[in-house]
Parts: sequence; structure tokens; C-alpha cells
Amino acid sequence: MAITMANLCRNCENTYGMKLISGSDGLDSYVRWVHLIEDRDVPNFLHGSELVFVTGIGQQSSDDSWLLDFVRKLYDKKAVGLVVNIGPYICSIPKEVIDFCEENRLPLFAIPWSVHLVDIIYDYCHRIVASEENEVSLANAFKNLIFSPWDRDAYFNTLDRKDFKDSDNYSVVTILLTTGDEEVRDFDKKNLRFLVHKQLGKLTKKFSLFTQDKYLISVIDGFTPEQSESFLNELIAFCKNQFPSYNIYAGISPVCSGYLKVASGYTKSLSAVKVALMNNHNVYHYSEIGVYKLLLSVQDTEVLNDLLVERLGKLVEFDKKNGTDYVPTLKCYLTNNSSVQEVAKKTFVHRNTINYKIKKIKEILGCELNYEDKLNLMLAFYIHKLLNQ
Repeated sequence: MAITMANLCRNCENTYGMKLISGSDGLDSYVRWVHLIEDRDVPNFLHGSELVFVTGIGQQSSDDSWLLDFVRKLYDKKAVGLVVNIGPYICSIPKEVIDFCEENRLPLFAIPWSVHLVDIIYDYCHRIVASEENEVSLANAFKNLIFSPWDRDAYFNTLDRKDFKDSDNYSVVTILLTTGDEEVRDFDKKNLRFLVHKQLGKLTKKFSLFTQDKYLISVIDGFTPEQSESFLNELIAFCKNQFPSYNIYAGISPVCSGYLKVASGYTKSLSAVKVALMNNHNVYHYSEIGVYKLLLSVQDTEVLNDLLVERLGKLVEFDKKNGTDYVPTLKCYLTNNSSVQEVAKKTFVHRNTINYKIKKIKEILGCELNYEDKLNLMLAFYIHKLLNQ
């Protein structure tokens, strides 16, 4: 997915004579790709996090005054570095450019004209691809662990070689980006993944990211649930600026000790993110989802639907036929500890009317609303919410 500027440009002075001039504080930024750009009007195809090379060959100016404007536009496009080819078209880098890059943590390099840019650009692109292939290999190993935990040959050697040990503790975080009824664009999915990688990479190097269905999954080595929540809160705050028309939800697993617990952690984090979406709450720990632990563990939803119909079906049908509001009245009654006074207050109806409605509800359902009845009915309301999210 990405490699930091520091790793990409390691030994660049010895290999290519490429010297860091300013902006060293930005070397921890991740590089998405490398481009050679000569157009003063920085093109719109830049998506951010690119390293840019420039020779100045396309400029008509007799001096280097254009370079500051060029750098500012790169910064606005969220480029992560600039390499200036010193030669016949750019004789030197103006001080104001050096100062701008230093102030804005934008790594600025100078490379001599004698170096063939095609060689270094090829080298850097190759390193980015190799880094991505390494991440894909790790992600596939974790996928095999989650979906085929009995097949140790499919994941053990890869994880162990990459220093993800069977004795380690893992957390699984599941992230969902949604716009409601609209399809999330592939471009935005890729940007989210890059942002998660970038933010998580600031905190730890031992993690893996991959997509599964519509979810982005992160398996993190050594993170506590509290650390995961802190990371997610920062990520969500950042994403609200990047994706203003989207909602982002996340679920966090308990700590998973050893390989074989990771599969269970994935399932639990998936349950947590589903409850987060259902309740329109950004982040849920699995430990917070209560009765949904039980309901989401039921693989056959027909079982849940049967229970829903058995407990609430008659009341739902009565409301449909007669235009009554007994289902919401019952829910309000149950969630307010069976207090007629509270239901009357919240629904702006006289308590005698509520008493009448409760009496009718008992008749329709054929029950007395004792403790067991209330438990079954409350469970039915949870099922209804789950099946209709």
C-alpha cells in the first residue's frame, strides 16, 4: 500500500547523489507513487501522497521564480516530497523555496543533472510495488488464518517470518465507510485504506490491512482495545474532513491471544461494527454490544425471524389492520421499566389511555406481561432492529 519517504530515499545520496535540502520533518510521510511533472499548473491527476520530480524543462521563465508557485501548488495537492533536477533549466533552488519546504515539512531534494531520472524513478516505483506485494502477502496470510485456521501451512510460516508470532496478542478492527443508500466509490475506498495505513503507521509497524466484502479489516499486533479506540477516534475526526458526505463506523475485538483467536476476533469486530451502524454510533467495542453478541452469533436468520413473529406478529398485524400504535406503545412501556406514568409523559397521552392500551396489548398477545413475557418481547424488539437495519 505505501512506503515512507525515509525508507524510499534511504541511501539516495550515496546511490544517486540526491541530497536532502530541507523538510526533514516530513520524511515519515507515506508515498503513494512517483511522478515527473513539468507543468507549472500542477495537474489534477495528483491524488495526494506523491513524490514529484521536476527538471524545469517546460518553463519559459529566465529565472527560478516560478518554482515557489509550483511548490505551493504541490503542497496544496498534498504531495509528500519534491526532487529538483539541478542543471541547465534550474540552476539552483531559491531560498524562499527551501524555507517554504522546511516550514511545511515538505521534504525537498536536489539531484545532479548527470543522474538519469528514468533510473531513479524506475527504482522508486519498483520499491513501492515491492512494498505493496509484501503487504499483500501478509494480508493473504491473515485472511487464510481467519477463514481457514485449520490450514497452518497457509499462514504460519509467512506470519512467523514477518515477526507476527503465535505468542503475540492481536486486536482486530473492522471499518465501514457508508453513504446510506448510495454505493461508495472505489476511489474513496482506496483513499480510506491509504489514510488508515498512514494514521496507523504513525503508531505501530506491526499491522496488516485488507478488504473483505464492504469492510476494511486491520489486524494489529500488540494493540490494546483502548489504543485501537484512540486511533479510531483520531481517524474518524480526520475522515470527516476528507469524506464529508460519508459516515464511518468501526468495531473493535477483544484482545486475541495467539493465532487461533484472531478468527474469533474478526467475527467479534464484525459484530461490533454492525451494531455501530445500527445505532449510528461511530465506534463500538465487542464488549459493549450486549445482547447482540447472542443474536449476531445465530447463523440462521430464519430462527430470529420466527421468534420475532411468534412474539410480536399478532400485535404488528393488529396495528396494520386497525391503524393503532400498540407496537411503539409496548416498546416504550418496556424500555421505561413498565412505568405507565413515564409512557404517558413521553407520548403526551393521558395515563388512563396508556392503561387501556396496555390492557388491549395483553389481550392481543394472550399474555400477562410478566417478567418472562417482557424478556421475550424485549428480545423480539432487539431482533426487529437487527433484521431491519
